[in-house]
Amino acid sequence: MVKKASTHRSEPARPRAGQRGSCDAAASYAADDPGRGRRGSQRGLGFTLTELMIAVAILIVVIVATAKLFGTVSKVTGLGQASSDILQEAAAIERQIRNDFARLAPEGFFAIRSVAVVNNLHVLSGGPLLNPGLPDDAMIRADQLVFFANGVQSIQTFRQGAGSNRKGQGTAARIYYGHAFQLPQGEAMITSSFGPAGSSYVRAHDPVVDLTNPLVPWYRGDYDMVRTVFQPTTGGTPADYSTTDVGPIDATQPPARQWLLARQAVVLADDGGDEVVFLGNVFGEGGNRSTFTIWEDVIRNGRVDAAAEQLNGIRTAVVGDGTVPWIPVQRDTIASAVFYPRAERVAPGMHRVDQALTNNALAGACSSFIIDWTYADGVGDAVNDAGTFFPGAQIIPSVEQPWFGLDLDGSRGVDTFGNWPSPPNRTVFADNIDGAPLTFTGQVLQSAGADVYEAIFGYNQDQPLDPATGLPDVDLAYTPWPSAIRITMTLHDTATRLEAGREIQFVINLPRRIE
Repeated sequence: MVKKASTHRSEPARPRAGQRGSCDAAASYAADDPGRGRRGSQRGLGFTLTELMIAVAILIVVIVATAKLFGTVSKVTGLGQASSDILQEAAAIERQIRNDFARLAPEGFFAIRSVAVVNNLHVLSGGPLLNPGLPDDAMIRADQLVFFANGVQSIQTFRQGAGSNRKGQGTAARIYYGHAFQLPQGEAMITSSFGPAGSSYVRAHDPVVDLTNPLVPWYRGDYDMVRTVFQPTTGGTPADYSTTDVGPIDATQPPARQWLLARQAVVLADDGGDEVVFLGNVFGEGGNRSTFTIWEDVIRNGRVDAAAEQLNGIRTAVVGDGTVPWIPVQRDTIASAVFYPRAERVAPGMHRVDQALTNNALAGACSSFIIDWTYADGVGDAVNDAGTFFPGAQIIPSVEQPWFGLDLDGSRGVDTFGNWPSPPNRTVFADNIDGAPLTFTGQVLQSAGADVYEAIFGYNQDQPLDPATGLPDVDLAYTPWPSAIRITMTLHDTATRLEAGREIQFVINLPRRIE
């Protein structure tokens, strides 16, 4: 039998490790698959495109996560710093207010005006919300407080402190706390030659003082301006503080979160003379740094912080000579001394007349300022010569202390004093304190879109009974002062990192007058 030849081709035997011919065998193995060596070599030198894309994606995720982490940490740090700044500012404000009340002058008057403006006041006319961080129907508060403080007060706007008829201090001051209006578009002062030998006089850029259309912190639109001359009253013309019309500017106020909280101290510094020359500066130095009364235009416009009168003269201006009804004169005249002054966070110019506008700024970002007041139990209690007892304010110890002020929706638990239940045969008559109608100044603010409540405390603080009859008499306008006030304010950091701001509240007990 003939065997068929096999077609199977035998592969050469692979040498064992360590045997000769292993290199030749490896070369032969690679020769069978020429691409195998190159692929192995390329894997050892780098990544594939897919691997690079995955690595980049992971890197991006890590970077984004790290950036978010750092952003969160930075934001938290910023919020903490903003909160710390606000608390420090609030502590300084509270300390200043307490110091002023510790020197409260009973020889003056005391007035509180509560003012509330709806947040969307300007929306229908195409304007923005007063405070974008609050609901449209939120009420923005811009309350005002005026009283007098004893003690040596320095005149900040006065340059010279020595010489004949020149004094830089007074022994009492009219103190205002509340918001101020601002005029960022106001121009710097200019100098003009009016007097002999070409003497220079300062001409400041001021708003017209219009009592029927006052500038308020929520004002929107244009407002007429004047140039006010500052010069000594002795020698040269025109007279000091004379004005010349220069046309309107945009007086639209900033948002509520940028409203300035002001403390305006007007030093009472009367030298007993007929002219206001005791603070007269030399030519070119900005003229007099005082005016006649606390009601003057230059006081309202924040340029001057000294008035040539004393507490007894202010009392006479308020109560008159007794030939006119007591209550209307007292309430309206006192209320006219409560107004929003001008203040600026940055002076429009370098001259002292312009720099005076920054003296009144107490806080640079205050969106709300609220003042409430209350009585202690027994205020106004009286016994006449016949031994008849007449009750004053009766506070029940077992219930919460009542607070009086403006509370439109009842959410704050505050009510007007006139709505508070009073005991029979009372001595304290609400109509003398917060009675209707509003004063002229309060009505003007109401016509400007505000809700207004006024509590005015005059000079009859410690005589609840008519000395002739021994009975309470409404015509005496007995107005015992509050026993305490409560201040609630919302402060913001200048960068508005705390969008809602920080609410601060504190209570101040007023010095009790012995009756």
